Amino acid sequence: MGNSTMIDILGSAVIGGMLLLIALGMNDQATKNTFQTQESLTVQQNMVYLTQIIETDFRKIGYCSNPLNPMNWNQGQYIQAGTGANSISFLSDFDNSGNYSTVTWSLGQPIKTVMDGNNPITMYELDRSVTDPTGVTRTSQFTNLGVTQFSLQYWDAQGNSLPPPLTGQNPTQEIQLTVAMVPTEAYDTSYSASICIWRQKRLVSMNLKRGR
Repeated sequence: MGNSTMIDILGSAVIGGMLLLIALGMNDQATKNTFQTQESLTVQQNMVYLTQIIETDFRKIGYCSNPLNPMNWNQGQYIQAGTGANSISFLSDFDNSGNYSTVTWSLGQPIKTVMDGNNPITMYELDRSVTDPTGVTRTSQFTNLGVTQFSLQYWDAQGNSLPPPLTGQNPTQEIQLTVAMVPTEAYDTSYSASICIWRQKRLVSMNLKRGR
C-alpha cells in the first residue's frame, strides 16, 4: 500500500467525518426548528383559550338578570375600587340568580424566569376568582400558559385616564387589556424567541351606562 493510497484513505475519512458532522448539525437544527415551531403554535393556542375565557367574563360586567336589583342604579360603578394595573374586580350576575357576584382577575405568583438573550423574562400564574352572593369563593389558576404580562388601563366617560388603583369615584367607561405569553419549554436550554401579544381596547358593556 503506497503513500498515495494512505493519503486517499485519510482524506476520505476526514471528508466523511466532516459530512457526518454537517449532517448531524443539520438534523439538530431541523429538530430545534420543529420544536420551536410547535412551541409557537402552542403559545397561540394557549392565548386563544385564555382570551376566550376573559372576553366571556368581561362581556358580563355589570350584567344582572333582575332589572329591579338596586345595584343596577349605582351610577355604573360595577368595577370595584382597588382595581389595579395588573388586576380587575367587577360585579356580575354569573349564575342568573338576580344577585351580583364579584369576579377578580389578577396576575399571580412568579412561576419561573428564563433568559431571552440577556433579558430575563418572568412567567406568572394568572388567577381568576368568583365570590358568589353568599360569600363562597371559587378560584381558578392558570399556571403553565407562559403568561408574562396581564396589564390594564382605564378611562372614564370623558376620556380621562383613570390611574390605578381605582377609587370608585369615576365610573369606568373604557378598558384596555394587554396579555403577553411566551413558550414555556426550552430546547436544550434555549427558549424560542416567539411571543404572542393580545390587546383589546373596548367600550365597557352597556351595563355600565345605566344610571347615568
